[in-house]
Amino acid sequence: LAMMGAVKPWLAAMTIEVLIMSRLGFDPGRGVEMHLMNKAVQDNKPILGLETERQQLEMLDGLSEVAQRDMLLQTLAEGSKLADMLDELIDAWRNGDVDYLQKALLADMRDYRELHKAILVDRNKDWVGQIKPLLKKDQDYLIVVGALHLVGSEGVPTLLRQQGVSV
Repeated sequence: LAMMGAVKPWLAAMTIEVLIMSRLGFDPGRGVEMHLMNKAVQDNKPILGLETERQQLEMLDGLSEVAQRDMLLQTLAEGSKLADMLDELIDAWRNGDVDYLQKALLADMRDYRELHKAILVDRNKDWVGQIKPLLKKDQDYLIVVGALHLVGSEGVPTLLRQQGVSV
Protein backbone atom coordinates (compact mmCIF):
# COMPACT_ATOMS: atom_id res chain seq x y z
CA LEU A 1 0.00 0.00 0.00
CA ALA A 2 2.88 2.38 0.70
CA MET A 3 4.04 1.88 -2.88
CA MET A 4 0.56 2.83 -4.14
CA GLY A 5 0.65 6.18 -2.34
CA ALA A 6 3.07 7.54 -4.93
CA VAL A 7 0.91 6.81 -7.98
CA LYS A 8 -2.31 8.25 -9.31
CA PRO A 9 -5.48 6.58 -8.01
CA TRP A 10 -6.41 5.08 -11.40
CA LEU A 11 -3.03 3.35 -11.63
CA ALA A 12 -3.32 2.09 -8.06
CA ALA A 13 -6.78 0.71 -8.88
CA MET A 14 -5.54 -1.07 -12.01
CA THR A 15 -2.49 -2.46 -10.20
CA ILE A 16 -4.55 -3.77 -7.30
CA GLU A 17 -7.06 -5.38 -9.64
CA VAL A 18 -4.29 -7.11 -11.63
CA LEU A 19 -2.65 -8.33 -8.41
CA ILE A 20 -5.93 -9.72 -7.09
CA MET A 21 -6.67 -11.44 -10.38
CA SER A 22 -3.15 -12.91 -10.49
CA ARG A 23 -3.65 -14.31 -6.99
CA LEU A 24 -6.88 -15.90 -8.22
CA GLY A 25 -4.96 -17.63 -11.01
CA PHE A 26 -5.85 -15.37 -13.91
CA ASP A 27 -3.06 -14.72 -16.38
CA PRO A 28 -3.57 -11.89 -18.90
CA GLY A 29 -1.26 -13.74 -21.27
CA ARG A 30 -3.78 -16.58 -21.43
CA GLY A 31 -6.98 -14.59 -21.87
CA VAL A 32 -9.34 -14.55 -24.82
CA GLU A 33 -7.76 -11.45 -26.35
CA MET A 34 -4.25 -12.92 -26.28
CA HIS A 35 -5.52 -16.26 -27.61
CA LEU A 36 -7.15 -14.55 -30.58
CA MET A 37 -4.15 -12.29 -31.17
CA ASN A 38 -1.80 -15.29 -31.21
CA LYS A 39 -4.14 -17.12 -33.58
CA ALA A 40 -4.19 -14.11 -35.92
CA VAL A 41 -0.39 -13.96 -35.92
CA GLN A 42 -0.18 -17.71 -36.66
CA ASP A 43 -2.65 -17.28 -39.54
CA ASN A 44 -0.81 -14.19 -40.89
CA LYS A 45 -3.91 -12.05 -40.40
CA PRO A 46 -3.50 -8.30 -39.93
CA ILE A 47 -4.29 -6.97 -36.47
CA LEU A 48 -5.85 -3.52 -36.23
CA GLY A 49 -6.75 -1.71 -33.03
CA LEU A 50 -9.76 0.40 -32.17
CA GLU A 51 -7.50 2.33 -29.81
CA THR A 52 -3.89 2.27 -28.69
CA GLU A 53 -2.56 1.48 -25.25
CA ARG A 54 -1.49 5.11 -25.05
CA GLN A 55 -5.07 6.25 -25.70
CA GLN A 56 -6.32 3.94 -22.96
CA LEU A 57 -3.78 5.28 -20.48
CA GLU A 58 -4.48 8.89 -21.46
CA MET A 59 -8.22 8.29 -20.98
CA LEU A 60 -7.63 6.95 -17.46
CA ASP A 61 -5.11 9.67 -16.64
CA GLY A 62 -7.54 12.30 -17.90
CA LEU A 63 -10.19 11.36 -15.36
CA SER A 64 -10.83 13.87 -12.60
CA GLU A 65 -9.30 13.21 -9.17
CA VAL A 66 -12.80 12.41 -7.87
CA ALA A 67 -13.42 9.84 -10.62
CA GLN A 68 -10.01 8.29 -10.07
CA ARG A 69 -10.66 8.02 -6.33
CA ASP A 70 -14.07 6.49 -7.04
CA MET A 71 -12.37 3.93 -9.27
CA LEU A 72 -9.85 3.07 -6.55
CA LEU A 73 -12.52 2.85 -3.83
CA GLN A 74 -14.70 0.63 -6.02
CA THR A 75 -11.71 -1.65 -6.70
CA LEU A 76 -10.93 -1.91 -2.99
CA ALA A 77 -14.58 -2.49 -2.05
CA GLU A 78 -15.03 -5.24 -4.62
CA GLY A 79 -11.61 -6.83 -4.14
CA SER A 80 -12.72 -9.33 -1.53
CA LYS A 81 -15.73 -10.36 -3.64
CA LEU A 82 -13.83 -10.53 -6.94
CA ALA A 83 -13.37 -14.33 -6.97
CA ASP A 84 -17.12 -14.98 -6.70
CA MET A 85 -17.95 -12.16 -9.10
CA LEU A 86 -15.56 -13.49 -11.74
CA ASP A 87 -16.87 -17.05 -11.44
CA GLU A 88 -20.42 -15.79 -12.03
CA LEU A 89 -19.36 -13.51 -14.89
CA ILE A 90 -17.41 -16.29 -16.61
CA ASP A 91 -20.37 -18.67 -16.31
CA ALA A 92 -22.69 -16.04 -17.75
CA TRP A 93 -20.23 -15.28 -20.59
CA ARG A 94 -19.85 -19.00 -21.43
CA ASN A 95 -23.62 -19.48 -21.44
CA GLY A 96 -24.40 -16.31 -23.35
CA ASP A 97 -26.49 -14.95 -20.49
CA VAL A 98 -26.69 -11.39 -21.79
CA ASP A 99 -29.24 -10.31 -19.18
CA TYR A 100 -26.97 -11.35 -16.32
CA LEU A 101 -23.91 -9.79 -17.95
CA GLN A 102 -25.79 -6.55 -18.48
CA LYS A 103 -27.03 -6.47 -14.90
CA ALA A 104 -23.72 -7.47 -13.31
CA LEU A 105 -21.40 -5.42 -15.50
CA LEU A 106 -23.43 -2.25 -15.62
CA ALA A 107 -24.83 -2.28 -12.08
CA ASP A 108 -22.10 -0.19 -10.48
CA MET A 109 -20.91 1.67 -13.57
CA ARG A 110 -23.89 4.00 -13.74
CA ASP A 111 -23.25 5.10 -10.15
CA TYR A 112 -20.00 6.66 -11.36
CA ARG A 113 -21.05 9.01 -14.15
CA GLU A 114 -17.64 10.20 -15.27
CA LEU A 115 -16.14 6.71 -15.25
CA HIS A 116 -19.18 5.33 -17.09
CA LYS A 117 -18.96 8.01 -19.75
CA ALA A 118 -15.17 7.80 -20.26
CA ILE A 119 -14.66 4.05 -19.99
CA LEU A 120 -17.82 2.94 -21.76
CA VAL A 121 -19.98 5.49 -23.57
CA ASP A 122 -17.34 7.64 -25.28
CA ARG A 123 -15.21 4.67 -26.30
CA ASN A 124 -18.19 2.71 -27.67
CA LYS A 125 -19.28 5.69 -29.77
CA ASP A 126 -15.75 6.10 -31.10
CA TRP A 127 -15.50 2.39 -31.92
CA VAL A 128 -18.82 2.38 -33.76
CA GLY A 129 -17.48 5.24 -35.87
CA GLN A 130 -14.51 3.03 -36.78
CA ILE A 131 -16.54 -0.16 -37.28
CA LYS A 132 -19.13 1.25 -39.69
CA PRO A 133 -16.64 1.92 -42.52
CA LEU A 134 -15.30 -1.63 -42.14
CA LEU A 135 -18.79 -2.99 -42.83
CA LYS A 136 -18.75 -1.37 -46.28
CA LYS A 137 -15.59 -3.22 -47.30
CA ASP A 138 -15.63 -6.51 -49.13
CA GLN A 139 -13.65 -8.19 -46.38
CA ASP A 140 -14.42 -10.03 -43.14
CA TYR A 141 -13.27 -8.67 -39.78
CA LEU A 142 -13.29 -10.15 -36.30
CA ILE A 143 -13.80 -7.37 -33.79
CA VAL A 144 -12.89 -8.19 -30.20
CA VAL A 145 -13.96 -6.01 -27.27
CA GLY A 146 -14.57 -6.69 -23.60
CA ALA A 147 -17.96 -7.99 -22.52
CA LEU A 148 -18.85 -4.68 -20.86
CA HIS A 149 -18.86 -3.06 -24.31
CA LEU A 150 -21.37 -5.56 -25.71
CA VAL A 151 -24.28 -5.03 -23.34
CA GLY A 152 -26.75 -2.33 -22.46
CA SER A 153 -28.33 0.56 -24.25
CA GLU A 154 -24.91 2.11 -24.88
CA GLY A 155 -23.18 -1.10 -25.93
CA VAL A 156 -21.58 -1.42 -29.37
CA PRO A 157 -24.29 -3.74 -30.79
CA THR A 158 -27.08 -1.40 -29.69
CA LEU A 159 -25.31 1.67 -31.07
CA LEU A 160 -24.78 -0.14 -34.39
CA ARG A 161 -28.46 -1.14 -34.51
CA GLN A 162 -29.44 2.48 -33.89
CA GLN A 163 -27.45 3.40 -37.01
CA GLY A 164 -29.30 0.84 -39.14
CA VAL A 165 -26.77 -1.99 -38.97
CA SER A 166 -28.18 -5.51 -38.70
CA VAL A 167 -26.49 -7.06 -35.65
